[in-house]
Amino acid sequence: MMKLRGGATSRLNAALLSSLPTPPPQGWERVKLGQVVSVQSGGTPSREVAEYWNGDINWIKSEVCQNCYVYENQVKEKITKLGLKKSSAKILKKDSVLIALVGATIGKVGYLTFDSTTNQNIAGLYPLNSENLNTKFLYFACLGLYHLFTEKGGFTMANLTFIKNLKIPLPPLEAQEKIINAIENIESKISLLESHLSQLDSKKSRILQDFL
Repeated sequence: MMKLRGGATSRLNAALLSSLPTPPPQGWERVKLGQVVSVQSGGTPSREVAEYWNGDINWIKSEVCQNCYVYENQVKEKITKLGLKKSSAKILKKDSVLIALVGATIGKVGYLTFDSTTNQNIAGLYPLNSENLNTKFLYFACLGLYHLFTEKGGFTMANLTFIKNLKIPLPPLEAQEKIINAIENIESKISLLESHLSQLDSKKSRILQDFL
């Protein structure tokens, strides 16, 4: 049985590797984020003005940056058009990449699946040219930058200049799409395994409850 599992794992690894593009000997070109994406932070309307809050414009905090997708059901607060106008909050487009700038989530990333504003503790990134940079590739590339937020002197707070100077690889768009497909293939398998594990845990709990 172990040999069968090992063979299946080897075949899976081989299939994944064969689907990935081969980088040139010198590696993919690396560029600063500020060269290929717009980078902006948000803002918080005054809490003392009731007319700025409880509107219909989504507003999120850096707590949503947990190295995963961010969904609209995670929104806890909304602002009004007046609150947007009277603050530094900005509407980020769906498919923007979020990076937390402060606190416990500093350096962690989120992929925005809906239009939203944010507070000032989030940097919002969006490609300047979609023909050069896929938003999902940008997201995956930013996941690999987390260690830089602690290696550069143990930041407790980052700023937009720091974000703009971070470098990511920039393979051709076709290669980006192949890398995205490979990663998403792995993620789907992880989700399936997690689902199976959850079912097994439930069965174990029922056995413990019913027979012991």
